[in-house]
Amino acid sequence: MVLEALSIARVASPGQFLHIRCTTSYDPLLRRPFSVHRIKEGSVEILYRVVGKGTEVLSQRKAGEELSILGPLGSGFPIEEKVDTAILVAGGIGIAPLICLAEKLVSSKKVYALVGARTKELILYEKELKGLGIDVRVATDDGSYGKKGMVTDLLRELLSTIYSLLSTIIIYACGPRDMLREVAQISKSYGIRSEASFEENMGCGLGACMGCVIKVKSNATTTPFVYKRVCKDGPIFNLDDVVWE
Repeated sequence: MVLEALSIARVASPGQFLHIRCTTSYDPLLRRPFSVHRIKEGSVEILYRVVGKGTEVLSQRKAGEELSILGPLGSGFPIEEKVDTAILVAGGIGIAPLICLAEKLVSSKKVYALVGARTKELILYEKELKGLGIDVRVATDDGSYGKKGMVTDLLRELLSTIYSLLSTIIIYACGPRDMLREVAQISKSYGIRSEASFEENMGCGLGACMGCVIKVKSNATTTPFVYKRVCKDGPIFNLDDVVWE
């Protein structure tokens, strides 16, 4: 969905999100968070799948209607100038925030995009990423397209071939929590920094309600972890900092 929002487009960065009221009524009551998918001059785009009442109502909105939007919210992906290689790891609809990131990275870095989904029909943006000159590799759970297996299998294979040749690599990821956990394990084994966009149910989207917290390692000796708000402190977190349960 393309949103004409000049003030948001001027300041938005890859990794941030929008908190959108999907309807003009109070049913559903809460706004829904959507990653900034693309940033254009005067507009931003979101990419979503209809999975519940909120997104169903949103899919029925017509061109020219107005939406109530808070944003851009949260932190963006850190762009490391000294890193020359970026690996994007996307699981399913997790491709959403990685597209505008890819568009920003290609001018200065070698970029790989590893895209995974359950079936061939759910693989998104392969053609567009290749059009940017990105090395795209695909995996599907059922083997209907690309490699049969998980997208993290592609990550292991890629690192086994390029890690010895390149010393400055960063991983960016978005997808299911189990996928992010495995990306964290793989990146840690190689000593590579990995940053991921987390998806959690949100109430206010502004950090007040504490409804979207995750556990992050603490530097204090009295407790092994602290709670961080995905909406305010994230949604981007260094995967090595996350406490996995």
